[in-house]
Amino acid sequence: MIKIQEVKKGDNYYTITFSEGVNAYGALIVLVDTRPAYIEFMKFINNGKDLISITEEDNPNEFKEMKEKYFDIIMKHVN
Repeated sequence: MIKIQEVKKGDNYYTITFSEGVNAYGALIVLVDTRPAYIEFMKFINNGKDLISITEEDNPNEFKEMKEKYFDIIMKHVN
């Protein structure tokens, strides 16, 4: 079960931080009326000292896993 830590709204985008157990994550969601939502995940490693960006282009397998696991849950906090 994930816990949403923070949701920040900007112009046509949201940043969300969330955790699952001891792991911390983030997501950038960009909403444009004429396109599907763009999402980029972030994973905090090394006790939160480093941040890895997980995109569909750079890491498709991990991106797919994270999207399947987290996308619907975090979108409930966006809409």
